[in-house]
Order: sequence, then structure tokens, then C-alpha cells
Amino acid sequence: MGWLVTADEKTDAAGQIVLDVWGMGMEGHLLRQLTAEFERRHPQVKVRVQAIPWGAGHEKLMTAIVGDMTPDVAQIGTTWMAELIALDALEPLDAYLASSPIREDDFFPGTLGTNRLGGVWYGLPFFVDTRLIYYRADLVAAAGFPRFPETWAEFDLLCDRLQARQPGVFPCTMALGDPLQFMMFLWQRGGDLLGGNGPGIAWPPAAVAETMAFLDRARARDWTPFGPEGPSDFFAAFASGTYPMTIGGPWMIWEFEKRLPDLVDRIATARLPRAITGTSFLGGSNLAIFRRCRHKDWAWKLLEFMASREAQARWFEIAKGLPSLRAAWDLPGLADNPMLPAFREQLEDARSPPCVPEWEAMSDALWRTIDEVLWERLSPASAPAVLEARLARVLEKQDLFQPHLQRVSALVAVLAALGGWLIWFLRPPPAECRPHPTRTRWSTAALFLLPALLILAIFKFIPILGAFLASLTNWDVYGLADPGRVMFVGLDNYRALASDPTFWAALRNTLVFTLIGVPLNIGLAMALALALNRCLQGWQTIFRTLFFLPVVTTLVVAAIVWGWLFNFEFGPLNLLLQALGLPALDWLGDPRLALWSVILVAVWKGFGYNMVIFFVARQAIDEELYESAEIDGAGRWQMFRHITWPMMRRAIFFAAVVTGIGCLQVFTEPYMLTGGGPLDSTVTLVLYLYNHGFRFFRVGHASATAMVLFLCSLALLLVRSYLRREMPGREKPA
Repeated sequence: MGWLVTADEKTDAAGQIVLDVWGMGMEGHLLRQLTAEFERRHPQVKVRVQAIPWGAGHEKLMTAIVGDMTPDVAQIGTTWMAELIALDALEPLDAYLASSPIREDDFFPGTLGTNRLGGVWYGLPFFVDTRLIYYRADLVAAAGFPRFPETWAEFDLLCDRLQARQPGVFPCTMALGDPLQFMMFLWQRGGDLLGGNGPGIAWPPAAVAETMAFLDRARARDWTPFGPEGPSDFFAAFASGTYPMTIGGPWMIWEFEKRLPDLVDRIATARLPRAITGTSFLGGSNLAIFRRCRHKDWAWKLLEFMASREAQARWFEIAKGLPSLRAAWDLPGLADNPMLPAFREQLEDARSPPCVPEWEAMSDALWRTIDEVLWERLSPASAPAVLEARLARVLEKQDLFQPHLQRVSALVAVLAALGGWLIWFLRPPPAECRPHPTRTRWSTAALFLLPALLILAIFKFIPILGAFLASLTNWDVYGLADPGRVMFVGLDNYRALASDPTFWAALRNTLVFTLIGVPLNIGLAMALALALNRCLQGWQTIFRTLFFLPVVTTLVVAAIVWGWLFNFEFGPLNLLLQALGLPALDWLGDPRLALWSVILVAVWKGFGYNMVIFFVARQAIDEELYESAEIDGAGRWQMFRHITWPMMRRAIFFAAVVTGIGCLQVFTEPYMLTGGGPLDSTVTLVLYLYNHGFRFFRVGHASATAMVLFLCSLALLLVRSYLRREMPGREKPA
């Protein structure tokens, strides 16, 4: 195949062809070491590697696609491929593979499902990982198993024996709420999601119920820690025998070698036990070329280099990423490590989750259902029906056919109605209500108001109107790729909100957050402002600075600090409770406490702003009023009630409204501390909006949520306006 470079390709100042490559996580930082060899072989090419955190990678890629700012090549998580293909963002590779020595049987079979959709290749496997069992071979042998159990029935017996030998042992740590782990247990029991095995989405119900029952049994019999029971140092617990087995990926091999070098000869790996099968989850990353790449031939040459046996071996040496190429497994370092053969065997029986654009939303539905089972809000037998309903809601499509003219007519009618209302609202007052001369004054006022109105229109009114219009459509990930698929659906999104329990939980939590957080914030700020007013002048400045520091502290940093304070095992709050003879509390993991803990963090973060406002308002009150009241025999409470409160009422109302709007829009605290859990006890409207808009890309649904949030904020402003008109000392309008 000839490698042609067209004239419109990107070049740098030295005339080199530039390939922009995005790598994910730590691999993104290490990828530069591998691309340096490609540059050495092809001096005319410069590869610029940018590392993207895994946590932000999905949103970064999707935003880049919408903004037409994609890289040339990217390392893509296996579960993201379907979304990018649905957006028509990736370049098909069949034409390149036709003249390449690469063949599909060079790779492990499970890797093909995420790279070849609809018979078309869109990516090449870069590295792979899977899940299996790490175990203490000496402890397992002492429990009567010289070889690791091959079935889950034998595994159950092993867990019971390990617990009998040493009370307090958690035989095997597993991430009980992990949807990917659920999938591999489901596959082993003959079940699947969207697998084509039956009429249902989650099929068969018996396999789903059995999998849920297995996870619930593992929790109930203390086979694995759940909630706050997990160790602060897993490797120390593994060394002591408290956690003799764990389900993990290949990266743990080198963690064991680094942290427990004296114990490595007693640590072994084994394939997952079998139910009907022993299938595990297949993870890793693919490499793909984006359609907007202007030098696709060179990008393919880079992919071909990455898929070579030499590059795969070098990548294992650099990043310890397991090769996706079967031929690379006989190289030194791979063949010599006694823990790796089990991975080689497991990769032959490993699968990826359903490769569909809705996987992120499906994963969320799985997580919610598993969480309810583990918290005993839902029985394993009832879980299949609940999961089926949630997955059906995720996958539902609009069946109504709307001709193009009908869709356009509906949107034009909505725009015409909104435009008519706006014209009516901005109309000049009637002649009899205007002072003379009217025309000049109205023109002059309009001229001065025009810049402000333009700014408000561009940054506020038009976005609000756009969100409202989007809320009346079925705009989703498919609509991002093909605007012709966006249909006018009227109030369907609002009806979907009304039928979604998670939305009602988010609305309830947001209102509770506001009704509790605002009084706490205002009360604490008022108390401290009045206390500061009585301090000496020098101390006032010091304390004002200390109390205001949380306001200017980055919320991410604050969330990390509060996560440490709330830690169940070594957090200072629980250490204090234990010192007082009280039991430790699971501040962020207990549904009864999680929301209160998040409110506490938000109040701590924001009260300093209101404190400064109240302090300034208190300083503005004439001290002679207090002196006169004191002479008349008034106490502190009477002076506060009859002087301080009335004189500071305007500042209090202002602070209450601003704080209330902030509470309605709370996002970072629950996002960083709890993720909205457990059991949706801390999910808020903005977090719900974020999930649907930026994780699941259901833009119409998210826009409907935004309009509900807008109405809540508007209602708060209207209440504030009404109370302000009713305040003493204000002249009521005629």
C-alpha cells in the first residue's frame, strides 16, 4: 500500500506531518514512549500525544465530536466505541485492512465485538485486560483445596471453610455494585442483555434473578465487605489473611510485587469458577482514526505499528498492558511470569458488554437495580422485572412517523408563539400612560438599554429558549450525528420525567437541600456576623478571613478533605464518636445520613459569603439605636428582634434568595462525595441533568429537567419579589 501525503495535511513549522493522538489515563502519559519509536522510523511524521484523564475522557471525546475538534487518533475505551460510531465520528478501516497483514484471528475473540460493528471495522485492539481471581495459595490449600475451585459451588464451600478457620475473614473482595462485574456473573449463568437469546432485554429472568441472588448472598454471608466494612489498606489485609482472595485485573500483579515482595511466591491466579460457563469481562482500549483526520494514511500506519508484535511487547514493558495480539504472549516477560498464564486462558473466554450507544445509561440502570437489591429495598426475585422496565425506558425509541413538513410546522408554531409573547412583553407603553414627549424618551431609553438587552439575550434568553425548544424534541446521541433524526415530540419528555422515580428523588432531595441548607447557612452566617461585630477591631479581620476561606477554596479539594473527615475507619469524626463511646457512622454510605452530610459540606463551603454581607449590614446600623434601647431596658433578644432584624431584612432576603438558587443548583458536592447514591439519596436535579445530558446524551430529556429547574428558580424569585413588596417601609404600587 502506498503512503501518500496530500497537500492539505497538517504540518508544523519544520514541514513535518503532525498526528494528534489522545491517550487515556496513565497510558496517555506513557504512550509517548511508544510513539517515539514510530517517529524514529518515519522522521517526516511528528506525533503529538495528549493525556486525558479516564474520568473525563468520555465527555471530552463527545464534546470534541460535537465541536468538530477531534484528534486524528485516539485511545478509546471499549464501551465507548458504539457511541462514537453512532455519531459517525470514526473512519472505517476495511479498505486499509484489505491490503494489510493484520488478520482478525490475530486477536483474542472478545476484542472483535467492540471494533467491528455491522460487519465494518472501526478500530484495532490496543491492549486488553480481564478479571480473574487472586488468592493466597497457602490459605486456600490449608482450607482443603490444593487446586483452586473450578465451580461456584466449590467456591461457596471454600468461603465457608475460610471463615470457619479464622472468624472475621472476608473470603473474597468483589465490587458488588459494579455493572461490569454483574455482567460476567450473568454471562456465566447463561444470561445476557440485548443478546438476542430471547424476547426480553434482560434475558432470561431466571439468570438475572440468580445473579442478583448470588451478589446478595455474598453480602449477607460476609464473603465480601459491603458499605463501610472495606479495609483502608487492602494489601495489608491481604497479607494478614483477612482478605485471602480478590477479583481483580492484571495491574494488581505489579502492585503485589511492589507492596508484598516477600509474599509473591504464595500468591496465585486462577480463572473464574464456572456456572454454565466461566466467562469474564473483557476490558482494555482500542485505537481508532477520526473521520476529520486529514492524513488518514499516516494515521493507519501508526495503528498498524501499534498492532505489531514488537510494539505490543514494548507496550507491556512500558505500561504492563496485556497485549491484544496473541502472538506477543510468547515473548520474555509475559511467558515467564507465573501469574500471567491464567490471564492468557481467561482472555479466550471473555466478553465485552453490549456495544450500543446506550450502554452508559444501561450501566446506570444496572447499578441502581443492584444497589436496591444489596440494600434490601428489592428482592432478587423481583429484580428482573424492575431491571427490564428500566432498560426498556433507556432503549425506547419514538415510533411515531413525522413528515419533515409536520416537524417544521410544529417548531415554527412554537417559535411564533414565543416571538409574539416577546413582542407583546417589550411593547412600548400606551400613549395615555406615557409622559410627554413620549417618542424621544422611549427611543433614548431603548438606545441605552440595547447593549444590556443584547448581552442578556445572547447569554440568557436565547439559551433558555433553546433549552425549551430542545425539551420538546427527542434529541439524543443519534440526533447529534444526524439532525434529521431529531423530531418534535411535544411534552413527551415532561411525561417521561413524571414517570421516572429517579427524577422525583432528585426533585425531593433538591428541595430538602434548599429548605434545610438555606436556614442553616443564613443562621450560621448571621450568628458569626453578630459575634464578629462584638470582637475587637484586629480580631475582626483575622476571623473574617478564616471564615471566608472555605468560599474561595476549590470545591474539589474541599470534597477530598471532607471525604477524609467522613471516612468510616479512620475519619476524625468517627474517631471522635468512638472516643465518646458512640458507634462509628457511615456518613456517606448510609442513605439516612448521606444527604445530611452533603448539606453539611455545602453549608460549610458557602456560609462565609453571607457572613461578610451580614457583617457589613450590621456595621451600617447606627449604634445610637442600641444605646437608646439599652437605656430603655431592652435585652439582647429584644434589640435583635426590633432593631437588628428589621434593619438587616433587605440583606437577609438578598442572601436567602442567592443561597436558595445556589442550593437548587447544587452539583459538585454530591457528584464528588457520593455520585448521587446510595439509593439515590443524594441525587439532585443538576446531577440528574448532568447524567442525562453529558453521560447518556439524552439532550431532550436533560433540557426538560433544565426547564423544571428554571421554574423552581423563577418561583423562588417571585416569592422574594412578593415578600419584598410586603416589607414595611415600602410603598405598595397603586
